[in-house]
Formats: sequence, C-alpha cells, structure tokens
Amino acid sequence: MGTIFEFEGDLDKFAKQVGIDFDTVVKKVAFDLFTRIVQKTPVDTGRARASWNISIGEPVFTVAPDNQPAITEADISAKASRALAAGRKLTEPVWITNNLPYIIVLEHGGYPINPKKKTGKTKGGFSVQAPHGMVALSIEEVKLKMSVLTKVP
Repeated sequence: MGTIFEFEGDLDKFAKQVGIDFDTVVKKVAFDLFTRIVQKTPVDTGRARASWNISIGEPVFTVAPDNQPAITEADISAKASRALAAGRKLTEPVWITNNLPYIIVLEHGGYPINPKKKTGKTKGGFSVQAPHGMVALSIEEVKLKMSVLTKVP
C-alpha cells in the first residue's frame, strides 16, 4: 500500500491529466472516498459507521454515542459536503477519521478465530460484512477509477 504522499502525487498528476483544478479534484476524491469508506463500514448498531468524520486542516476525533442509529446516504453526503464547503481553497490536508477503539479490527481483522459465543458476525477473524476492510479497499477503488478516467479519450 502506498503512502499518503504517493496518493497526493497521484491526485496532482490526475488533476493535470484531466485539466481540472487541483482543489476541485481533491474535494471530489475526498467526497467519493469518504462515501465509499462509510458505506463499506459494517453495521451492527450503526455506531462505527456514524463515527466516521471528514475535515480539513485538523482531524476530528468525535465518536458517535452507543445508541447512534446507522447513518443514512443523505447523512453521509451532508457530512462530506459541509466539511468540503465548495468555495474553500485547500491549503491543508483533508482528514477522514474514526476514533472508535475497534475500527482497526474492522479494517484489518483480529476478532477471535474461534469465539466462545458464535454470532455469525465474524469469520476467520474478520467481519463478515467487511472481510477486506473499508479504507484500503476504498483507496484502491478510487485510484482505479482515476486511472480509468485518465485513459478515456
């Protein structure tokens, strides 16, 4: 997996290839990436999905309360749109964060392989709903999408 600097370089290269302003590309990619990550996040109670944040400049580490219902598609779009306010120039990084203690396990696995209590929610240490995680998979999807778009005549 590449570093954040490689991804930033990919965005700059993409913006130049398609002739679109860098800020516009970053905002559209951030919106797409945030949406994909949130949509791929497994839902049991909805807390993990609702705890995703997107911000410019400084990371946001708020966590949804235990009784938080699952975030809707409209909520996802509204959250991203507010953070990426159209007229704002990007001079600082865009942050996509989730501060739940178990979000790393959802992304990379680590649940007990043979749990004492079988819930059907995990298999082989991974969430059944997101066996390949959410973040790395979404980044690869966005990079592939950008690659395809630059090849269109």
